[in-house]
Amino acid sequence: MRIADVSATAISVLGGVNPGEATQYRVEVRNAGPDPAPQVTLTTGSDPALVGQAWTCTAQGGAVCPAAGGSGELDALVDLPAGSGLDFMFVGNLPQSLPEQVSFFVEALTNEQAPDFVSDPDLGNNSGVALPTGFAIFSNGFETN
Repeated sequence: MRIADVSATAISVLGGVNPGEATQYRVEVRNAGPDPAPQVTLTTGSDPALVGQAWTCTAQGGAVCPAAGGSGELDALVDLPAGSGLDFMFVGNLPQSLPEQVSFFVEALTNEQAPDFVSDPDLGNNSGVALPTGFAIFSNGFETN
């Protein structure tokens, strides 16, 4: 049996958010090993949906990005050698009308079907949610987050 500890983290890059303004999220996906993790299902999403969302990807340690960049939410199969990772930067505008909470999520799940069967010993680190620190109140550039 192959074992791969795959993890996913979502981070809000900007502190506060305002309706209609740009926001950024960073996603980090890693395989701590000890074995490779082929065909990992990687999905992202946001609530509310970002307007004009685009993303870029950089790879490390032998992993290969699904593409150098794209638009919209991500739903891809990726191969993660042991000790490798993928870093994504998502950018987009928030809608004009925002709910009380804004969030961005990522999930990375190993393939538990033959022939690529990989067991993940820690499913608790396979997803992440990024929450901005709050709504920015001022727009004059003098506020602090």
